Amino acid sequence: MRSELRQRVGDALRIRAADRAHLDCIENERVFLLFKNSNSLSKQDFVDTRPLLRQAIVAACAAFETYLADKVMECIGAALNSNSPPKRLKEIALTVGQWIEIENTYTRRRWGIRPVVEEAVREQASTAPNKVGMVLGMIGINQWSRKVDTQRGVSKGTTESELDAITNRRNRIAHAADRVGQGRADLKVDETDRLLGQIREIVDAIDAVVNANP
Repeated sequence: MRSELRQRVGDALRIRAADRAHLDCIENERVFLLFKNSNSLSKQDFVDTRPLLRQAIVAACAAFETYLADKVMECIGAALNSNSPPKRLKEIALTVGQWIEIENTYTRRRWGIRPVVEEAVREQASTAPNKVGMVLGMIGINQWSRKVDTQRGVSKGTTESELDAITNRRNRIAHAADRVGQGRADLKVDETDRLLGQIREIVDAIDAVVNANP
């Protein structure tokens, strides 16, 4: 860290002059990361960026799942009130305990069904293509992957293939520390950007498909 920058940062953060020698940073066109005590944690600890990149993929998948569940729940009221509810919605199981709670709590029983449906939706929401189809099917979206492929302008099967690869990588990171054989799989910034870009694009396409669904 340049001495003049160290002094300016020290002044801005009101760091004692005696402690400024320990300041260090990582700086590029995208980020400025300051280490206040480089003796305990420094830029040398960030030479291998794979741990951060792996967590970016896991976080993006979690965000996808939350988005998917939220989007479906936006539309679930219309599906529940339909004269012909979607088959996937009708397949959600209701336990005896849930039935008793609804009977004892709700005057309008359909209001009591919604929490049961939401629990099922959030439990099933996933980046796995079969789960995406299951959840979207609860609001009457059929042939979802073909519609999403069309919306994205990609060839048939592309979205399912990409989500399969993303899900497999996420599962390997979360459950096996991204191990392949005796070591850990390589992961670069450009590959991570590509996967996150696919997730964003798929989300945008799902949003358009759901919004266009009557």
